[in-house]
Amino acid sequence: MNKFVLIASARTGSTLLMGLLASSPEISVFYELFHPHTLKLPAGLKQWDVAAELARRETAPLEWLGSILATASKPVSGFKIFDGHNGEVLRYLIREPSIRKIVLFRENFLAVHSSVLISAKKAVWSSQLKASVEIGNHDPAAYEWTETITFERDVFEKRWRRYLSYYDAVTTQLVNVNQYYMFMEYAELLNEQLVRRAFPFLGAAQPESLRSDMSKNNTSSLLDRFNNPDAVYAYLKEINKLDWLTESFWIWKSEDGGKLDRQICP
Repeated sequence: MNKFVLIASARTGSTLLMGLLASSPEISVFYELFHPHTLKLPAGLKQWDVAAELARRETAPLEWLGSILATASKPVSGFKIFDGHNGEVLRYLIREPSIRKIVLFRENFLAVHSSVLISAKKAVWSSQLKASVEIGNHDPAAYEWTETITFERDVFEKRWRRYLSYYDAVTTQLVNVNQYYMFMEYAELLNEQLVRRAFPFLGAAQPESLRSDMSKNNTSSLLDRFNNPDAVYAYLKEINKLDWLTESFWIWKSEDGGKLDRQICP
């Protein structure tokens, strides 16, 4: 059985990517097994005693991880881990050659930062569509999140430095211990052929189609996420990052449930 870990950060598209990987009939995904405040078990494990599992996770995290992955019914299984989840486990994963690694990064940190703050404000971290759709389907009508947040330069820069330091440390350690890994950028999740590279890397069969039930939550116009957009624009101009103002995404439309037509939208 092949095992893998997705090393990422919040709001980088990790849930979308894990869902797309689960399109393969040979992959089981477990999402955030080491979230510090909760334990999200897959549907088949929800009958377990969560309090007992949290205690086991705290006292023997590596042994506990092995026991969870051993429940997978498919030949490839994996989960995702973020900065701040469990340093001991992350160090082990980086060094363990039997576990394949995907590192997911989102270059547009303004998108990451604003999405984190808005999600925290709503206390909702993801939304699901009524039915799963093929890769990239984001209906503009699904943009129901209208909350805005305030841009604070000091807070933004502090979090940005932490974010970059985390990825620098992870990739440097992977290289230092001679671990081969796949590096993916958020924008690649919008390209089916780029996503499909992950299946042979993980040793899994290609699915007939890539599907996800995740819905895009926030507008792609990043200035609209802030209640002080002039400050955001001035800051991006100062640091030569005006390209961060908009993130493109694919829209797939289907009126009759048949083959979807793909369009590009700003």
